[in-house]
Amino acid sequence: METRSHNEDEILIPSKDGFVRIPVSGLRSPAKADSEKTGPSLGLLFMKIKNYLQFLLMIFGMLGIMSFLGFTIAGFTGVLIALATAGFGFFFTSNFSISWILRRKNAQLIQPGESPVLHGMVETLARKANIEKMPALFFDNTPEINAYTVEDKERAAIVMSKGLISNLTKEEIFGVLAHEIAHLKNNDIQIMLFSEQIRKLTGYMAFFGQVLLIVSLPLLFLNQVVVPWLTILLLIAAPTISFLFQIAVSRNREFRADMDAAILVGDSRGLSRALKKISMQTTFWKKLYPPYLKNVPEILRTHPDTKARIQRLKELETSRSNQLRWSF
Repeated sequence: METRSHNEDEILIPSKDGFVRIPVSGLRSPAKADSEKTGPSLGLLFMKIKNYLQFLLMIFGMLGIMSFLGFTIAGFTGVLIALATAGFGFFFTSNFSISWILRRKNAQLIQPGESPVLHGMVETLARKANIEKMPALFFDNTPEINAYTVEDKERAAIVMSKGLISNLTKEEIFGVLAHEIAHLKNNDIQIMLFSEQIRKLTGYMAFFGQVLLIVSLPLLFLNQVVVPWLTILLLIAAPTISFLFQIAVSRNREFRADMDAAILVGDSRGLSRALKKISMQTTFWKKLYPPYLKNVPEILRTHPDTKARIQRLKELETSRSNQLRWSF
């Protein structure tokens, strides 16, 4: 059986045959942050306000479509039923356990002793972000450069792929972890669950409305009722519009997490370089896609274009004097 002794530039992942050693490139861990912090610059404040207003517009847009469908089907009673159902659905999904996700992904827990550097990064970022639940670290044995966050009422977890750990430097990993911590800080997992519930409910209501319309076709043909063309178009288009709003919310939360990650770290360069590496990986696989999938329009993406994300991070560099400073 392999011993657990190792240096700081590798992590140990439990396996059937002992431990798998994963090297982490880079030389030093992030230093402790200076305690002084000044107020945000006008440019950064403007970006935050713009991001927040976009988010509110998209959420209320989804609620508006769903409410209008409810009104079309059953008047104001339909609106109340739709909103109540959305609230109940959100309450139900927010009480699920993340255990089944981790099992489905075959994610393995990384103990503090197996990677003190990674755990030190998470603890430092979580403390600075002032989040209540200290996220556990998990390992996903896939070659892609990827990380994602899951959360339930009791706990939170950040899952890091083997490709991410072995291909990124510590500074880049620190930026990615800050991005995931920012998702927790901003309650993005709950927000996306809420938007998913609205989208699903909108789809069910649109289907129900279409069934009612089909049932009333004989009356339409007998000219006993007026053909509600606007309602017909809404019933057809509502699920698609709601889906577009939902993925727009996702892009908005990714931009916000990038911004907050750069503020947490005090330097956007690590996250920018990590995004470039992820983009290079994506570009490679895109060569194998059929032509119609190689250039997906921005409006159909759950994540913003990498170039746009990096450009926004560069804009934050102009406000570096107003951010927490870290040394690497």
